[in-house]
Amino acid sequence: MSCTTQQSEVTALRNRRNEQLKLLESLPHNAGYEAASAELDRIEADLAEAEAALKLCQDQEAQAANPVPKPVSAKVDKIQCHDVSKEVGHDEPYLLIATFDMTDAVNLGVVGVTFPDINVLKIGPWIGVDAGETHYTSHLSSANRPNFWDLDSGPRPIAHPQDVIFLVAMCENDGSSPDAIRGRVRTDLLAARAPNTNRSYSAYVTAMISNMTGSIETNRLLGLDPLNPNEDDLVETVKHLALTAADIDRLNKDLLPVVKTLRFTQRRGDGNVTNDYTVTFSFTV
Repeated sequence: MSCTTQQSEVTALRNRRNEQLKLLESLPHNAGYEAASAELDRIEADLAEAEAALKLCQDQEAQAANPVPKPVSAKVDKIQCHDVSKEVGHDEPYLLIATFDMTDAVNLGVVGVTFPDINVLKIGPWIGVDAGETHYTSHLSSANRPNFWDLDSGPRPIAHPQDVIFLVAMCENDGSSPDAIRGRVRTDLLAARAPNTNRSYSAYVTAMISNMTGSIETNRLLGLDPLNPNEDDLVETVKHLALTAADIDRLNKDLLPVVKTLRFTQRRGDGNVTNDYTVTFSFTV
């Protein structure tokens, strides 16, 4: 890999910037000055983009020469609401994300007797959500939008797809306590580790989806507000947010972001949709 093209572009733009600065110094403050100033802003923007491309190329070059897994961050970017329940008032959706660190727990595709570390994080709730709207995680308070990797929300390398499990639940907040439900779900998942040893990775994922779904359904009355006796709802079911080998290569070799989506669609017995959301996630190095 060679970064000659990117380096040449950066050099040319830096020279253009210097020339434009000299031109500005020679101009009176009139319409010509304003036009030259606007041109300088465009050059600065192009230079910043070119410098970022050069840095990425140099980082990729270094990674190719000495490949090592890079620290990865994972977060929720946004939710898109396609349809909502017909309850009075706006929806208040939130996510529960169970994160499993499987680094020392999987051997030849089998989850052995070494228990994985598990954490459960809450994203949201978003307030005042209606059909046709997109709501960004950046609009939430910092306490309600933690990164979900690693277990403590800090970046950590992911060398193989089976090094992690991410399970995602979309819930609708009514009168229960999302934080109380989150805590109980983590407790139940920790307890579910012992009876699920010696399973294949895929069978373990399926078992933990079942355990997490059951825990939410069992505990969705926790913290119920006596003035609002409507328990929180699970939208559809818990889903596996899986990383592929290609995703891992894109992160660790190309140093490029990976964007994933999950769709949660809840239907009544007659087949009509009551809640429908798409959640967008991003993994970056």
